[in-house]
Amino acid sequence: MKNHSVRCYHPTQENSMNTPSHCHRGFLSLEAMGVLAVISFAIVLAVGTVSSLFNKSTLNDEIANVQSLVTQSRGLLKTQGEYPFSNGAKMTGTLVQFGGVPGNMTINGDKSKGEAKITNGWGGEVMIAPEKVQGSVNNKGFSVTYKNVPQEACSVMATKLSGSAMIQEVSISGSHNVGGVTAEKAGAQCKPDNGSVGVNTLIFKSSH
Repeated sequence: MKNHSVRCYHPTQENSMNTPSHCHRGFLSLEAMGVLAVISFAIVLAVGTVSSLFNKSTLNDEIANVQSLVTQSRGLLKTQGEYPFSNGAKMTGTLVQFGGVPGNMTINGDKSKGEAKITNGWGGEVMIAPEKVQGSVNNKGFSVTYKNVPQEACSVMATKLSGSAMIQEVSISGSHNVGGVTAEKAGAQCKPDNGSVGVNTLIFKSSH
């Protein structure tokens, strides 16, 4: 069923030589409008699915990256049982210089001089710094800081990485936790995103 058909006006015989005929096209048919609506919905659904898969992929990558950064820092930066660095920028730059950063992470700056910086999959800075962690003395521990973490990723990373043999403390946007972080705690401490941008800062601390 159509809303309007195509209507044409044809001039009379006496003025047909000088006056062209005029056609008025109607609106799209209801069937065509329905097809367009279905196509639009399918596009929106596909975009949403791709976005969801991308977010989950980034989350899984970053969980693995934290574990790798902790392992590499222990293996490459520890000297006589300590991490003798003056600050996080120096320690981070040295880890990059020594090739201890996962290949899927973004590195900015001069790697050869030990001054490079690391960026995570959400565009936030990642820093490794010497720390006095519970159970350690002086600089026998260190931390891995993740910025711009989305709320959903914040909760999952905090619960999955906390309390393991590698990580003893986790700070979630200023809230300090020792040992394992429950889903309830993570849900309460991780802050909502600002639009599409994550605002959480996670600090994972290792005492080894």
